[in-house]
Amino acid sequence: MQHNIDIIIPVFNGYNYLNQCLKSVMESLEYNESKITVNIIDVGSTDEQINILIDSYVFASPFFKKYTNVTNNGFVKTINSGLLLSTNDVIILNSDTLVYGNWVDKLLLQLLR
Repeated sequence: MQHNIDIIIPVFNGYNYLNQCLKSVMESLEYNESKITVNIIDVGSTDEQINILIDSYVFASPFFKKYTNVTNNGFVKTINSGLLLSTNDVIILNSDTLVYGNWVDKLLLQLLR
């Protein structure tokens, strides 16, 4: 079951949570048959380490994309801007979420039943 899935991760600070989240998403990529793109949207984080962390994932994997909003327009507007980036099915993932294994394919399986 191969589908194109875009994951939207809105980010505002929270370095430790984000680091764990991105690590878990990166590790799960190999377990999913779906073609996954991870759109990370930083909404004006004040912690400079956030940009360094995001850049490290974008550099390490072609599946990670970085977008930056200069100001924090709130969760809903950030998600809406992320949805405009996509023509695929979308999963919205909080930056403090941990995922495991073939979680994307399992979600799709439930939706396609």
